[in-house]
Amino acid sequence: MTSAIKTELSPEDSIAKGAPVIIIEHLFKRFDKNVVLKDFNLTVHGEENVVVLGKSGAGKSVLIKCVIGLLKPDSGKILVFGDNVPDLSPDDLDKVRSKIGFLFQANALYDSMTVRENLEFPLRRHWIDLSQLQVKQRVAGLSPA
Repeated sequence: MTSAIKTELSPEDSIAKGAPVIIIEHLFKRFDKNVVLKDFNLTVHGEENVVVLGKSGAGKSVLIKCVIGLLKPDSGKILVFGDNVPDLSPDDLDKVRSKIGFLFQANALYDSMTVRENLEFPLRRHWIDLSQLQVKQRVAGLSPA
């Protein structure tokens, strides 16, 4: 399911015109009693680069995981190119992820996945025409890219 909220510009036009490509409004995320993100707001425009800095446990990785849909926020809105990320299907999430760049601390892998799953992750997108065998062969280095 996708959000009814959409920008009128394509991702390419948004970037070229400097329009907002990521809008985060009143984002809240907690784990039990530990409030990690409290009323967080941010707008990122086309052609901007953003670095998220903070001390350990400040919520940097949680923020990025919410933006790319690996974690669902408790409340708030996360729009990427007009799509409300928490409402997107897995296929639509993969398409959004392919349009933005993100990197966890020290080039870290997704901590919820094995190394193999991290390597297979970008190849498993349903709109990339590779069979399961081809994905496994590429990860194992048995097939050219």
